[in-house]
Amino acid sequence: MTDDRQRRASIPRPVIKDPANPVSLRGALARRRENPEIVAKYGLAADLVETATVLYAERHGGKLPNAEAFRAAIAPYCPTKIAKCENNCRYRSADGSCNNRIHPEWGTTFSPQIRFLPPDYGDQFDIGVVPRSTSVTGHKLPSPREISNSVHNAGMTAPRDHTYNINLMHFGPSNQMNQKTSYLDLSLIYGNSIEGEQRFRQFGSEGEQRFRQFGSGKNCHFGNSIEGEQRFRQFGSGHPKSFDATLNIFHVIFLRENDKILRDLKHLGWNGESLYKEARKIMSAVYQHIVYTEYVPAVIGQDVMLRYGLKSTQYGHNTMYNPKTDATTSNVFATAAIRFAHSTFDTFEKDVIQGFSPETFQNYSNIVTNSPSSSTLFTRFQSKTDRFMTDFGRNKLWESEPKNSVDTMSFDIQRGRDHGLPSYNRWREYCGLRPILHFGKGIMGFADHTIGATKALSSVYRHPDDIDLISGAMAERPVSGGIVGPTFACLLGEQFALFKTGDRFFYENDFYPTGFTKGQLRQIKKQSLASVMCRHVNVPAVLQNAFISPKAGEPLVSCMTFPKLDLREWALHGRE
Repeated sequence: MTDDRQRRASIPRPVIKDPANPVSLRGALARRRENPEIVAKYGLAADLVETATVLYAERHGGKLPNAEAFRAAIAPYCPTKIAKCENNCRYRSADGSCNNRIHPEWGTTFSPQIRFLPPDYGDQFDIGVVPRSTSVTGHKLPSPREISNSVHNAGMTAPRDHTYNINLMHFGPSNQMNQKTSYLDLSLIYGNSIEGEQRFRQFGSEGEQRFRQFGSGKNCHFGNSIEGEQRFRQFGSGHPKSFDATLNIFHVIFLRENDKILRDLKHLGWNGESLYKEARKIMSAVYQHIVYTEYVPAVIGQDVMLRYGLKSTQYGHNTMYNPKTDATTSNVFATAAIRFAHSTFDTFEKDVIQGFSPETFQNYSNIVTNSPSSSTLFTRFQSKTDRFMTDFGRNKLWESEPKNSVDTMSFDIQRGRDHGLPSYNRWREYCGLRPILHFGKGIMGFADHTIGATKALSSVYRHPDDIDLISGAMAERPVSGGIVGPTFACLLGEQFALFKTGDRFFYENDFYPTGFTKGQLRQIKKQSLASVMCRHVNVPAVLQNAFISPKAGEPLVSCMTFPKLDLREWALHGRE
């Protein structure tokens, strides 16, 4: 047995004690693990900052310390991140560092999330000692569970969206601290550190995730070194929260596409480190193209796309990069806005989970090749994006044993309070929407909500200023052409604008050597989610838009008609 096989054999295989238990399945599917020592070190630093700030404020009559002086004083106790960048390197770093040459730490793993609004905690200094817990009337805020039961309870089944299938729920990009990069670079699949990426490429998993080096070649050295600590130890692919089978189907599809790109590039003469890096560059570009031409328009609608400058051009480059733009994920995006998809969680997930054996989950290939759920991705309507969540989504998803679970919606509400998200009304004002002053439908009332949603919110909250962002925004009527209301459409639009204009490696940028030639970009812009899925899922025909269900009345298109990703342009350009 070779050393490589011995190392791979030493990796413990996941054990599923109960194949019908979502928590057990989550643990089996979550093969990657960040180094807990690094997580603990950042947590300790955060505790030190919080404690020092409180002590200073108490000793100085509530005054907070000077930011620059305080940062210098606390620096010796914080993990040190040293960016090592090289000029004119054509590829991204694994951890997102050096994307911005002026601020190389922007968007990196373990960087603090940015805020669109100042935090609103429950302590007198507003620094996060306790979460927001008091109504503007002076009473206690309702408990998250009470809100979940009164506002978000759909019972056993939720209303159906008769246009979109369940792909829309699972495809989107997924705190106080980013544990993956902020950029749309597929780091949740490839790894978010140099060591994590290398382990991922070296070990892979059963037949699907073998990104091996082909020989040796010139490579740019990137990365943040965290002094005194080992790097993340990650094995295989998938975000640690990839607990459901449907999301992992997408992982497998993209991994297979990457393998195909690797083979095609190798046949064109690519080799060494540049072979792997170029394949990842192409795959990330295809992913970004799908996000901005199919996924985001379906979520927020074309009008909001235009408002935030998110539309891609049909042909050619469309450079919008601004080095002054910080593309770091915002707290409100990660904590609330992108979690709109939780309302679309369906009882279908329970059917999928119970339909697999432990052996099936340990072999990702079976999830796509032998699973009826693969074709169901194209046909099953998702639950409607609204304030409701099914009983399974609320009460059974994290069930470790009968009647012992966590309410997903309650968890989302409490997370917002723990992270100091201001109330729903503050975010409406931030987005240029009228604040709600009373629980009625008249002037300054609930104009963006149904009567039923207004009654549900008024039954549990004492004042409109108390409403939690996720509950108020999920209860809004959807914007024209989208599936979310105006508040979430605003917050999602702003974040996706940052992802686009703050990413030096964004696929439409006309930069050398990081960008693509016109011919290469032409091939990337021919791709769609449907074309990628057709290449790797056993279905004869799909809709032109893979997010639309054929039950909505749109005609099916033969998979033979979708353009292939022709890499001959890469034989003529760009090799080092």
